[in-house]
Amino acid sequence: MLAKFNMPGVDPPALVEEQSRTIEAIVQATQVQKVSERDKTMNGNKQTTGAYPVSKEWAERAFIDAKRYEAMYAASIANPEGFWGEHGKRIHWFKPYGTVKNTSFERGKVSIKWFEEGTTNVSYNCVDRHLPERGDQVAIIWEGTTRRMTPASPIANCTPMS
Repeated sequence: MLAKFNMPGVDPPALVEEQSRTIEAIVQATQVQKVSERDKTMNGNKQTTGAYPVSKEWAERAFIDAKRYEAMYAASIANPEGFWGEHGKRIHWFKPYGTVKNTSFERGKVSIKWFEEGTTNVSYNCVDRHLPERGDQVAIIWEGTTRRMTPASPIANCTPMS
C-alpha cells in the first residue's frame, strides 16, 4: 500500500529528485577530499579524516580484497549457519558450540543467540593461544621509547608477581 502525498504546491517526483541530488552531492563531497584537507590539528594532535589509497604492497598482503569480501558477504547472507559455523572453527572453544544461530524476531520476544552451548574466552583467543608460535614477535612498539612488547611480555612480567 502506498501512502498518498498531498501537500499543496509540492510536486512529489521533483521533491524526490531534489533530495536525490542533495544526497549525491553530500556523498561526492565526502569522497573527494584532498589530503591537505584531511589532516587537521586539534589540541596539538594531528587528526586524520577521510580515506587514503591502499598501497600495492598492502593490497597484495591483504587477507581479502573487494571481490572476496563481496563473495563472503553473499555467502553469509545466503547461508548464515553454514558461513558462521565454518568461521566459528577459527577460534578455540573450551566447550564446542552446538547451535550456530538461534534467532527470533517475534514482536515482544526478540532473541538473538549465536554459538549456543559453546564456551570460549576472548582473551585466550586474542593472546594466549598465539604464545607458542608467536610469543617472541613484536606486538606493540611504544612510541617515545625503544621498548618493544611481545605477546609473551605481559606473561613474563606478571607470572613472577603472582
